[in-house]
Amino acid sequence: MAQRFKPEAVWHNFTPDDFPTMALGRRLDHPSRDYFYRWLGHQALQSSPVLRWCDVGVLSMVDYMNVRRRLDPVASGRIVYTGLEIGEPIAAEARRRLLRAEDRIVVGDLEDPGLSASVTDRFDVLSIRHVLNHCRYYEIPRQNAFDLLAPGGKVFVNLHMKCSADRDVLETRPMPGVTGEYIENVYEFDGFLRRFSALFAVESVAEIDWTRDARNKPNQIFVGVKAGYPRRARPETIRVSPPRLASLVGSLGRRLGSWVSPR
Repeated sequence: MAQRFKPEAVWHNFTPDDFPTMALGRRLDHPSRDYFYRWLGHQALQSSPVLRWCDVGVLSMVDYMNVRRRLDPVASGRIVYTGLEIGEPIAAEARRRLLRAEDRIVVGDLEDPGLSASVTDRFDVLSIRHVLNHCRYYEIPRQNAFDLLAPGGKVFVNLHMKCSADRDVLETRPMPGVTGEYIENVYEFDGFLRRFSALFAVESVAEIDWTRDARNKPNQIFVGVKAGYPRRARPETIRVSPPRLASLVGSLGRRLGSWVSPR
């Protein structure tokens, strides 16, 4: 589907006063967050010496703060964070909340076709939580996700609106108090998965139920892997001890060989 980069979208027009509301209130305890934290912690323990994590959309730094508080004690500071935020006002506010000198916030739009040229770092993990439903469509974001990942890197895509069984539902409406358009799309499952798997090897597709306001609102989570060997992977070391009998036979064979060898 054709797509055009539109800087007038509502997300570009948030101000620092909007920063607290981006945490989405009662959604702070959404179970999809715990799913991601466990997944990220596993990735961190498999990385050497660090895991480079890029999070798209800082959402009042909720995920950043939770990861620092929950995973730092077990991951020993292995995770280095980059937040990708669409506008400088929110990015500047987010920078004040960084806890480590190596962490940073950069300005960039996942819907910008030139994003991978302006953000030159490449990451081991890219999280796109509750973002793609608000994009005009997912083709450019999908390509940007691929380009921002290092070989062997993983992308975590959390759709907070479950895919449709039959068709895309693309909706746009205004947001009270903020200039621009507010997008709330629902994508057709087979088409989304087909395009997603054209770039990434699909590691898993999870569905996490969540009840809010007496309504069941399941999230769908797609985890994909970019082809290539992960430069920062730590291979597992497996030591196989030979059975005692095989060891004795090997020792006897070496002795016999020394006896029959020519002098």
